[in-house]
Amino acid sequence: MAKEANLNNIRIFGWHNPEIPEFYEICDSLGLTVWQDMLPLGSGNIPMEKSYVEKVLQVAKSVAIERRNQPSLIMMEGGEEYFLRTRDVKFANDFLLQLGDTLQHYLPLPYVPDSPLTCAASQEAGYKPKEATHALAYFYSMGRWLMEDWYRKQDYPIVPEFAITSVPNVESLKKFIPEAEMWPPGLSWGHHWADLDKLKMQNFDTFGEERSNGTLQEFVDATQDAQGVIFQNGVEFFRRQKPRLSGIALCHWITYWPDMKWGIVDAYQQPKRSYDFVKRAYQPLLVCLDFTRRRWHNDESFKGAIWIVNDLYKEYKNSNVTIRIKDDVGNVLKEADYKVSKIGENCAFKLTDISYNVLSTVKKMFHVELTLTDKGGKEISTNKYFFLIGDQAEATKQFNEMNKKMSKSLHKYTNGNYYRYYPAMIQTDGQNYNSEIEVPVAKGFGKAK
Repeated sequence: MAKEANLNNIRIFGWHNPEIPEFYEICDSLGLTVWQDMLPLGSGNIPMEKSYVEKVLQVAKSVAIERRNQPSLIMMEGGEEYFLRTRDVKFANDFLLQLGDTLQHYLPLPYVPDSPLTCAASQEAGYKPKEATHALAYFYSMGRWLMEDWYRKQDYPIVPEFAITSVPNVESLKKFIPEAEMWPPGLSWGHHWADLDKLKMQNFDTFGEERSNGTLQEFVDATQDAQGVIFQNGVEFFRRQKPRLSGIALCHWITYWPDMKWGIVDAYQQPKRSYDFVKRAYQPLLVCLDFTRRRWHNDESFKGAIWIVNDLYKEYKNSNVTIRIKDDVGNVLKEADYKVSKIGENCAFKLTDISYNVLSTVKKMFHVELTLTDKGGKEISTNKYFFLIGDQAEATKQFNEMNKKMSKSLHKYTNGNYYRYYPAMIQTDGQNYNSEIEVPVAKGFGKAK
């Protein structure tokens, strides 16, 4: 599925042991490269005793020897957020550099000590402020910025983690959520890491509404589409920075247990709707749209720029890009063609700026479709987006208020306390709750139909 989604690299995070040999063999056969956190050192510290460090280095030696004949393995990493949580910066840096020397002695591949290398501790160790970033602030600070206002501020040469969440497919939910707790969300959702506030908020950013008052299916679809839109727009923005930005890793590609978190493929290997968004964003030859905002007024011109990104070592001459703008019900508001005399190999460039005054009759949202055809008229890349009729400043204000409300709740109940979603259980809303006969349900969600 990763290959079908146009991924050309998979990062193995340092939260678990290296994959089984068959994994690398499959990657070898598919032409998928691997960025490997070589040891399970994620988000932790190791004892500082010399004897323990030597044991770790012995394990590193054995892993390097075991993996060194796999052509898919192209880059090694030492830690995962190691500096973020280190108790001793000097020890951490010395250890990670020593680990790299050990690995490279047996496996001469590029090595990076840690990820993300942007925190205060990593800078204290001597690394630059713009080494690499974990693109997680949108999620963890949900409500501070609309998606496009956030990702357009990211300016790094590599993005080792890019994350946003969604709910698995309903068929998968039925395998790990009790029927009585399915909808509205019961307490089991919290056990599986559902951040209900943030799920609703990213829906608001994407659609202009939380989409939590309908059916379970509607909410699931909304969270997956929101995850897809955020991933697609962010990945495409990063890819347009080529060659200054050289790599992006999703956090995660597939989730490792039944949860409501990062993956675009769930623990049962079922792709979410967001899978298709990511597949479009990772087309090796990509026609895409650069834009500064997703909300527009009816009386203003829609503006942006058409870009082409080509990761292939193949050039195309005498191509054509067609753009179509459609309203809420599919009526074509604008169609235009732009000639492309040459698409060079391994490049990214802006084809043209666009400005169309066509939004006067649109009610809630409009769609933009792009088609790139070669000189023979064959489609070689397609893409699509949707935009909202609305006010960017007002939406930002509403999003900020949601953030304040969420932050107040987190301050009162703490981040891991899911009871904050169930006021009847803790009787904060003047409600009574009978634990013997009632199943607690989250506030602010609709009834099943």
